[in-house]
Amino acid sequence: MGKLQLHHYLPAKRLREQLLSVAPLLPVGMVLAVRGEDRYLGGWGERAELLTTDDRSTLELPLTLEGIPIGRLVWHTPLEQTELIEQWARHLVTVCQGLMEVEHARRAVTSEALESFREIALLERASSVLNRSLRPREVGDALLGELTSRARTIRWGAVFLYNVDPGNYSLLNIFGEDAEPLFLAFADTPLFKGYVEGQITGILNDTRSHPLHTGGETLFRAILGLPLEAHNERVAILFLAADHVDAFVSADLKRTTALTSMAATALRNAQMFEAETQMFRAFISMMASAIDAKSPYTAGHCRRVPEIARMLTRAACESTDPPFQDFSFSEDDWETLEIATYLHDCGKVVTPEWVVDKPTKLSTNFDRIDMVELRILLMMAQEELAILKGQTGVAEVAQQKPFMDDLKFLKECNLGKEFISAENEARLRTLATFTWRDAKGEEQPLLTAEELTNLLIRRGTLNAQERQIIEDHVVHTINMLNSIPFPPRLRNVVEYAGGHHECMNGKGYPNRLTDTTLSVPARIVAIADIFEALTAPDRPYRLPYTLSKTLDIMFRMSKEGHIDPELFGLFLRSGIYQRYADHYLKPSQIDAVDIRPYLLTPLD
Repeated sequence: MGKLQLHHYLPAKRLREQLLSVAPLLPVGMVLAVRGEDRYLGGWGERAELLTTDDRSTLELPLTLEGIPIGRLVWHTPLEQTELIEQWARHLVTVCQGLMEVEHARRAVTSEALESFREIALLERASSVLNRSLRPREVGDALLGELTSRARTIRWGAVFLYNVDPGNYSLLNIFGEDAEPLFLAFADTPLFKGYVEGQITGILNDTRSHPLHTGGETLFRAILGLPLEAHNERVAILFLAADHVDAFVSADLKRTTALTSMAATALRNAQMFEAETQMFRAFISMMASAIDAKSPYTAGHCRRVPEIARMLTRAACESTDPPFQDFSFSEDDWETLEIATYLHDCGKVVTPEWVVDKPTKLSTNFDRIDMVELRILLMMAQEELAILKGQTGVAEVAQQKPFMDDLKFLKECNLGKEFISAENEARLRTLATFTWRDAKGEEQPLLTAEELTNLLIRRGTLNAQERQIIEDHVVHTINMLNSIPFPPRLRNVVEYAGGHHECMNGKGYPNRLTDTTLSVPARIVAIADIFEALTAPDRPYRLPYTLSKTLDIMFRMSKEGHIDPELFGLFLRSGIYQRYADHYLKPSQIDAVDIRPYLLTPLD
């Protein structure tokens, strides 16, 4: 509190009103004055402003506030001093004292109301700042920012986070020049231990005079330390420090206590959110591992796609080319992309393994080409038995089918490596008419209708129904992710993950989206998924493609509207394909590549 001044508590207007009211009672020739320590406030009589106590005929009574003299009533009368005049003077002093106390009370109430308003405003602003983030480091930074923004005496500040399992403290936030080494050194002192164990709390305005000070030199001459506790649990401890003694006052402690109480809750919430986030990320990683482990042929796919997507997204953020100059990613966007890429194939957990891994056209739980081979061998045995029994004439024996050639042909068709020509289709249909006799002597077809349908697959190993099952994994992915109550900041996970089989031309699946509805991150995930799949070394139906063949295929896909040509160009110009290949591909896959023909604009 500042020095009390009489003119602050005894308004001149009110003083004049009181003097005028008693003027008729004053003796003739009487002069009086009311004075503060450094000024004249008012009076009555001729030349009252010059009245002092130097004259022996001048008398005075003190004016006090809270027991402290802050002024005086001085009077002089030419008449002999009488008891009545002194009583009158004391009465005037009492009136003045009453005016002063009323004004003092008014000021106190106003000051208290103003202080309360300031505290409410401080807490409201601090609440907004401290709860703006759910990241512990940002909460700590916000706390130090609030405390140091208006306090000139604070030179250093730090927040030490309490680690429950080891039961120790780690430096979370710092403020001030060379703060880190100073606080790390302070953390090894008995003073720090005293604050941690509760032997010291609040303000220590002379560190070197405290019994726990061991005599070592420190720049911290004054410290304000408070624990941050929420729900009766220690969360952290705050230290503010100055380089001179008596740097902190009770107002600093009051303000700091209010902020640390709020910060403790915010920091605890941030820690709980961080723990839940880590648990959720561990769950995502476990899901990705489960998806990859479901099939030995796609192991690692859900872990390699995120890497390609991160590289391409970073290139898009850094690019100044017109298609990407306004593209940027926030921290929440990066987390969204990570979750989406790890879980983009989560729907495969409900897809039958024999479909996902189908290496040949006749594969289900096993490769049925072995059954076809047994039938052919049985046909051959039955034919030989008929010859031995004389049931087949010489002419018929001469016309016996070259069964082993047919078996070789069927095995080659089963692999699905080449397109089925019209000639081979006709031969398959002819072979389907061959018969063999079962144990009951009944004729059975060499190929069932379902087997013939599979062997007639023109490309790959999947028939239409199986391909639909594969495509449905995206629907399952979307449905599974939609069942997760993602917070608003992660609202785009489903869109990024569910669009990796959509095409720019609207011919993708499952929703036939186009370039007008596909976001840039969804297009990035599509490119990452395709590039990884084409170069993957573990697919059952083909050998892994070389780098040049992969880029040839993707270039055609970009020209035909399957993938974004601008992103594909960025994928090439940024060298992502080469960096990924050097790290993940087999040396036999990494061949020489000239990317210039692929680019929309020539390289300089």
